[in-house]
Amino acid sequence: MGDAPPRQFLIQMSGYPGAGKSTTAANLSHRMPALVVDHDVIKSGILESGCDWGLASKLTYGVGKAMAEYYLQNGHSVLLDSACFYPEIIISGKALAEKYNAEYWYVECKVNDNGALENRLQIRVSHRSQRTSMNQLPSDAGDNVVKGDARALFSKEPARPDQNCIVVDSSSTEETVQHEVMKRIGLEA
Repeated sequence: MGDAPPRQFLIQMSGYPGAGKSTTAANLSHRMPALVVDHDVIKSGILESGCDWGLASKLTYGVGKAMAEYYLQNGHSVLLDSACFYPEIIISGKALAEKYNAEYWYVECKVNDNGALENRLQIRVSHRSQRTSMNQLPSDAGDNVVKGDARALFSKEPARPDQNCIVVDSSSTEETVQHEVMKRIGLEA
């Protein structure tokens, strides 16, 4: 009798800008191990090449999905790091996980204090595609993003799957968030 093969995962990160998705994904990637496909890194690279915001937004999801599929088919676990606000993103992620017999999980990072969220946005080192404040759109966004009080956008509920859904209070310590996620997916006691 040999050892059971390691579990393979596709974990979709979700949450508002500044909620801790990228930090959580990076920390989890070392503990699982898994590869991170970061929406903001991809989109920022596309923007750096001179592409406009609207096209960059469309291309980012396609590139991210292609990267995730490549990693899954080569036996790696994947953390998809994007806001994940639309049901079609979850449907696509679940289908990809199923195609490669990977366990699908959804991890939403949530900060219930808008002041803390605003502070995180202002002090982080931002990618070109990211906000630097709740009310400050990325400079490349131009007229492609809804204008107005962004705080209303930050109250929108993200899409969530019916199963394997973890919502964590990411205002707690990074270690606490990591432990909670690892425990819920069965990788820590």
